[in-house]
Amino acid sequence: MPYLSPTYYNLAVSVIRDLPVSKETVRKKEQVRENIYRKNKTMRKLALIAVLLITSVNAQAVETVKVFKGTGNTTTAIFTVEAPWLLDWNLNGDYDAIVALDVTLVEAHTGRHVGRILHTKRKGNGLQLFDQAGQFQLRVSSTLARWTLKVQQLEPEEKELYTPRNPK
Repeated sequence: MPYLSPTYYNLAVSVIRDLPVSKETVRKKEQVRENIYRKNKTMRKLALIAVLLITSVNAQAVETVKVFKGTGNTTTAIFTVEAPWLLDWNLNGDYDAIVALDVTLVEAHTGRHVGRILHTKRKGNGLQLFDQAGQFQLRVSSTLARWTLKVQQLEPEEKELYTPRNPK
């Protein structure tokens, strides 16, 4: 297709616009406009349905309660959760073989050791599901590692979506 400068293009469009048009051409143009309008209306409806579906899925999405990040040993701030909840963890580091992460769950006000919930010597990530409500802290011990721990609240019906890799 040959290139037309904007000036010549605009001139050509104005000449074509001024040409006499038959009733058949006008009718076809109106049909095309109507089809475009119908298609746009359908696309708007589909877009609205998609938005509603996405929001209904997100309405039951996991809610992040707290996010903890660090590189060393620490005891996190207190967080409150209802059962069930998830610990979404990520471990990264500059070395492949000598990183380590140990995480212990502690009752917030008594300091009682609930249990060791994570121990790894490899970079990676994972999820840990808990069925215990309360106020807790995480006692974190790490070696040459950058870690992220996300505490996420689940709805009871969402618990069924999580199945352990290695059931005990």
